[in-house]
Amino acid sequence: MTMKQVTILLRQAPLSRTFTSEALRMTLGLTLSGNAVKVVLAEDGVFLLQASAPEKIGLTEIFRHVRTLQELGCPFVAEKESMDERGILEPVFPVLQEDRRAVAEILSESDLVIGC
Repeated sequence: MTMKQVTILLRQAPLSRTFTSEALRMTLGLTLSGNAVKVVLAEDGVFLLQASAPEKIGLTEIFRHVRTLQELGCPFVAEKESMDERGILEPVFPVLQEDRRAVAEILSESDLVIGC
């Protein structure tokens, strides 16, 4: 079986806790299937990079998923323009910042894109 490049595109703010948590849980499941999985944060999804005290706003579970995905080698990519438009200067966890053109290329090169 050939490994597939799967990209999860998160475009919603993480304050919809259940939605974001479930999307990241699904992402964890996809890593167990031998897929090369990448998470792309764009539009309001980049707000995930701003929650410096996740336990205070109820995002502890989400950040547990982020840490686990990073430990599994799942890269996180953030659209630089979305970060700039929302004033996010210092992400709270490591993320590769790419411009829209590079993000579009990541999406077009993926075997499967799941938009959340």
